Amino acid sequence: MNKTEILSLFEPMQRCWLATYDGEYPRVRPMILTFCDNRFWLASGIEDAKTEQIKNHPNVAVSVSLRQDGEECYLRIKGKAHYSNAPEEREMVWNVAKYIAGYFDKPDHPGFGLIEVMPDTVHFMAPGSNIDEPIDWK
Repeated sequence: MNKTEILSLFEPMQRCWLATYDGEYPRVRPMILTFCDNRFWLASGIEDAKTEQIKNHPNVAVSVSLRQDGEECYLRIKGKAHYSNAPEEREMVWNVAKYIAGYFDKPDHPGFGLIEVMPDTVHFMAPGSNIDEPIDWK
């Protein structure tokens, strides 16, 4: 698989698990990964623990469950996370990830922020495989 083929498996939103580091232990939590504008986004409250963890330790890992030919496959991303509260980015993601309205009443809600995940390395595990293959993400 190559980057283009993998990106074709993405829906605008999919389940993922985000791993951050709190300075002592890794912290893993389920989240919704939003894929829009060819970028990966996570919604977050500005005072959430993960937001502070990312500001202090921007290295993250994200595991994403995808579907290929009706079967489950996985993508593992290791990279840097960047916190953003830029109005144009919040508006863009808000319009794609409708679930956010259950947490914040409008895109410019003062407590709503975004985490962008920028991949350094990506590995893909195809359906039925037990080997994850590195993907050239550049």
